[in-house]
Amino acid sequence: MTTRRTVRTFALLCGTAALVASSLTTPSNAAITADPVQQLSTTGNAENIPPPLVRAAADGYAVAVWADTDPGDGKRYLYVSLRSPEGTWAGPTRLSWTIGGQGIHPDRTYYSVDMNRSGDVAVAWQQEGAILVAQLPRGESDWAGRQVSGDVHEVDDFSGPATTVLPDGTATLAWRADSNPDPADTFSRLLVASGTPGAWSAEEIITGKQYVPVVGDPGEPDVERGFSLTSDGAGTTWLRWIERTDVPVTSGMPTMRKRMSGASRAPGSAWSDPTPLTDVLDPYAEPQSITIAGDRLLDGFAEMRQFAPTSAEVAAGTTEPRIQLRHAGAVRTFRGTAFKYSFAGVSAAGGQAVARLYWNDGSTSTGFTTSRDGAWSDLESPLGVDDTLYSGSQAPFALHDDGGLSMVYLSGSTRRVRAVHRAPGATTWDASRAVSSTSAVSSADAPVVTAAQGRQALVTWLISGDVWAGGFTSDTPPVVTPPPSPTPTPTTFTRLSAPTVTGKLRVGRTLRARPGSWSPTPTSVRFRWLANGKVIRKAVKARLRLTRQLRGKRISLRVTLLRSGVTTKVVTVKTKGRVRSSP
Repeated sequence: MTTRRTVRTFALLCGTAALVASSLTTPSNAAITADPVQQLSTTGNAENIPPPLVRAAADGYAVAVWADTDPGDGKRYLYVSLRSPEGTWAGPTRLSWTIGGQGIHPDRTYYSVDMNRSGDVAVAWQQEGAILVAQLPRGESDWAGRQVSGDVHEVDDFSGPATTVLPDGTATLAWRADSNPDPADTFSRLLVASGTPGAWSAEEIITGKQYVPVVGDPGEPDVERGFSLTSDGAGTTWLRWIERTDVPVTSGMPTMRKRMSGASRAPGSAWSDPTPLTDVLDPYAEPQSITIAGDRLLDGFAEMRQFAPTSAEVAAGTTEPRIQLRHAGAVRTFRGTAFKYSFAGVSAAGGQAVARLYWNDGSTSTGFTTSRDGAWSDLESPLGVDDTLYSGSQAPFALHDDGGLSMVYLSGSTRRVRAVHRAPGATTWDASRAVSSTSAVSSADAPVVTAAQGRQALVTWLISGDVWAGGFTSDTPPVVTPPPSPTPTPTTFTRLSAPTVTGKLRVGRTLRARPGSWSPTPTSVRFRWLANGKVIRKAVKARLRLTRQLRGKRISLRVTLLRSGVTTKVVTVKTKGRVRSSP
């Protein structure tokens, strides 16, 4: 049964986070301004796997989360620090509590955090075989924590929960576990639960509630650890995973293959049934990972799929794996032998998406591709020839609401945390700027970045086991693509179809005029009816009733086309024969 607990809060020995003024020099051509650096912990025991995580709301309110060993009892706990919109980080608060006298796992720390644009935050972690969550709605002062996993299954020891917070503040968690108490069942599945501090749903098995079988497959899916959870600005939640399954082959002996699958949940609805996204039949490309990122402003998401080459490709000498990017109907594939898939990433906001690829072809490099207007761009590098990534380090990035893009990295020359930024609509990057004030940063202590208010980005990193926070803002103006020059209006009318007169030439009948079609379109059309070449008094409408006075005469129509800037055109339409008497 799910139980609710109130999380106890403790301040670390450091008390209020220390503020360290940043004394960094700015290149003359830099458009990036660095924020003051603040130290969030002083124990020297903070963990770097994962590194401290940071998330921000639209107004700059933010949260940082990290694992640390308490110097008093020697146990490991989770700690958080909140940042005010004005830029001050508060002293750390302990989130995790003990289960059976233990802190969180001494060797494996798995946790995640998310904050929506309003500032509602949820932190989830695995502890002693259970999935726990702590939530803090914006404006509240006390964290509310509870266990969300049930007691009838075993949570996977080697993967943590994924977390997403919807626009209405509801948090959703997904995790991997053996959901069958039968010891003989070794299959793993994905489970989810959702809720607010006051009420949480019971856990729900996603991958087992309606299995979509492959022909001849006698088993259930075995879910791998590389699953991905996200939500979008419309409140829809999306889940993606890779599952292993037995597939019959021509020899009659089954072979294990993998496929990508997904499920979703719209606001107020239940989770959809699992849907296979890739095929397990030949030609078969083995999935390696799948990552999705919801558009935090609009509905929809961006997706990154990674595949090994097919057996036919390998036989033909192609050994490069491939990355397939998907967003709003745009699909593009990149291949490369030196790609490091674990360092790739994708983000979406405001109808755009950005993906980062990372490779090592003699020098560590990273490149970005952007999805705009239905197509992914070519790769572009954010670093100049004067700097590279520190070997083995990642280069996290943040996509801003206005389409600006920020990236942080460990400099290969100085080992300081540096930042670069690309203005909205631009294809070139601002000159890099140092964010950390010291170079005592290792590749394992990689920085993490998140978009904050406007063009501001917030960064956390480790130095010798202590957590630090900083940030930067770019003032480079957006690149506005001028609208195409209007097509000049022609100075003469071009006929597309000729004017016409219809009707019988008999007294009492009515003739009807049509002006035809012209380019450009006239803004005014005038009609004038004539009898034997002379103007008929007051006959200036598109219809002419044939009276006895017109009997025996030849009728014609004069059409005048008018438009500003275009030469006036007059066209005469003649009828055949003379007006006859009524039968």
